[in-house]
Amino acid sequence: MESTIFEPYRRAASLLADQNLVWSADIESIKAPLSYCMLECATQENLHPYLLEIAYKLISDGHEVA
Repeated sequence: MESTIFEPYRRAASLLADQNLVWSADIESIKAPLSYCMLECATQENLHPYLLEIAYKLISDGHEVA
């Protein structure tokens, strides 16, 4: 599969791992495991529809990772 398909996972994982971003307390407790899941989807080329939806929602908030 084309690697660009998995870029939303990578970008979402980067956002979740960014220590400079402030998250609400409820997200703080799940951001590390969720980042790991996103990276796993990217590296294993797993197009999981629900995790892909979460990735798109995370990256569509204007928080672009360069």
